[in-house]
This record gives sequence, structure tokens and C-alpha cells, in this order.
Amino acid sequence: MYRTAAGSFVVQGDVSDAFTPPAGEGLVEIPEAVLREAFRALGW
Repeated sequence: MYRTAAGSFVVQGDVSDAFTPPAGEGLVEIPEAVLREAFRALGW
């Protein structure tokens, strides 16, 4: 998980084909354990 200069977040993960996102967008599937660790590391 990365924070951009604009204050939004970019998440790195395996590409998911669960459904087709709108043009210009992409989706990633993030395991729960990865999100929990990211939140813990960020102090949330």
C-alpha cells in the first residue's frame, strides 16, 4: 500500500478478473491479512 502525493492510496496486489472495471481503471484482489498488516503498519 502506497500513499500518493495527492493523499490517495495505491494498492499493490494480484490482478483480479472478478468483473470488468470501467475504462481506465483496474482492480486488484488483496488478501485480508495484507490489509490488516498495512493498517497496523500505518498505525490505523
